Amino acid sequence: MRDNIEKAGIVGRLIGNDYTSAMVSAQLMEFDPQTGKPIDTIAFANQLEEELRGKFENDNIKIHIIGFAKMAGDVAEGAKGVLLFFLIAIAITAVMVYLFSKSIMLTILPLACSLVAVSWQLGLLTVVGFGLDPMSILVPFLVFAIGVSHGVQMINAVRRRVLDGQTTKAASASAFRSLLVPGGVALLSDTVGFLTLLAIDIGIIRELAISASLGVAVIILTNLILLPLVISYFELPKKPDNPQKAQQIENLWRWLSNFATPKYAIIVLVSTAVLYGIGFQQSSKMKIGDLQGGAPALHQDSRYNQDTFFITDHFSITTDVMTVIVEATPEACTYHSVLTQIDQFEWMVANTPGVESTASLASVAKKVNAGFNEGNPRWEILPRTTASLVQAVGQVPTTSGLLNGNCSVMPVYLFLKDHKAETIEVVVKKVKAVAAQLNSDSLQFKLASDPVGVMAATNEAVSEAQLPMMLYVYGAVFVLCLISFKSLKATIAVIIPLYVVSTLATSVNDVT
Repeated sequence: MRDNIEKAGIVGRLIGNDYTSAMVSAQLMEFDPQTGKPIDTIAFANQLEEELRGKFENDNIKIHIIGFAKMAGDVAEGAKGVLLFFLIAIAITAVMVYLFSKSIMLTILPLACSLVAVSWQLGLLTVVGFGLDPMSILVPFLVFAIGVSHGVQMINAVRRRVLDGQTTKAASASAFRSLLVPGGVALLSDTVGFLTLLAIDIGIIRELAISASLGVAVIILTNLILLPLVISYFELPKKPDNPQKAQQIENLWRWLSNFATPKYAIIVLVSTAVLYGIGFQQSSKMKIGDLQGGAPALHQDSRYNQDTFFITDHFSITTDVMTVIVEATPEACTYHSVLTQIDQFEWMVANTPGVESTASLASVAKKVNAGFNEGNPRWEILPRTTASLVQAVGQVPTTSGLLNGNCSVMPVYLFLKDHKAETIEVVVKKVKAVAAQLNSDSLQFKLASDPVGVMAATNEAVSEAQLPMMLYVYGAVFVLCLISFKSLKATIAVIIPLYVVSTLATSVNDVT
């Protein structure tokens, strides 16, 4: 058995490198043959757990399951807890707002208006034909948080005017007039910021941009218009709950205002310049992509990621696959020169750091040729005669994914150790260099498909769109502030701190 396994060349592919594990691989159909409907990946993932792992796993046998369907099922299972987290977030926010306002009514109103914004956002998403996916499932949390933030500003403005002697209705109207323009500018800036994600030509990111921008846009209606209107129907106390505490807060603000004087402002400016310099230097080291192995949508200690790490450690093939598409003329696989170039490309890329193993029609044809000669490793070569080459290639079916029907497309599969940004960057750079060296009019090596190929394209698209997005955002904020304040100095005073904060945020974030 061991001899046959080694002759077949399946060690590291179907048999673990240490011979302690074996792999069963299957390709899923797009449609259920019994119902004709698209396959339900979530139900299929549950079926794998019940009928495979649940039935056959015991103390002596461990079963590890990977693949898109299983990952989608695990992500969906984890997403069921989102509602609980949302309720916890509402409870924590309610406590914080109450501690600030000391009023149950002033706590309920901004929370209620923010929840209205979330419901409107979800409703608008269905109207435009979108939904929530693992990448945008946290957007409702973001909309809720932004809504509460602007809601607290509104109730604070109304309450201060009531304490100054105005009626609740007059205070609400006054707060509405004073906050509509600055609050609207702030929310429009957020909306424009999310819309700039449309510059990234990736569907899931564009859906995220539309989802977030719709949510922030409706906050303008719920928190700047609906909230003061609702507050005007309530009566607020015209005396502070704790005059001593109110005076302490007033004294704190007066002390903080000292930083606007030349004596203290120079300290703030110098400190900001130093922090900006450090942040600018660190931001240049930011990686575009994932910095950890496994499925990024799941925790590192999740069952799926643990299964992935096991297979990566024990097999030469991994779930992180990048496919280089080799385009040639029809029946090109019957020419020794063509397969030799593919074999040369595969060998050069296989020796790249981060590549665990490779597979192509050329490498499989060499194994088949050795098999026709009693498995002798000396015959593990590409036959030079057309008849022998056709005999070797003819044993490889199109269902293997190594060639198409007329042999004009012959993919090269690269199995990477992980999908970290640094790994993908190194491999893509090497593939491009080797492809530029071997490309000809009759043979083209083109990047890339499969999961890591998509990740590589995503990382490149995000990297290319980063600068235009920043220019769009700052341009929009500059114009909106200029319209709002009608002062170039005031606009610059807003833009510079915003730019410093963006640079510092970039320096401390490892994943974009």
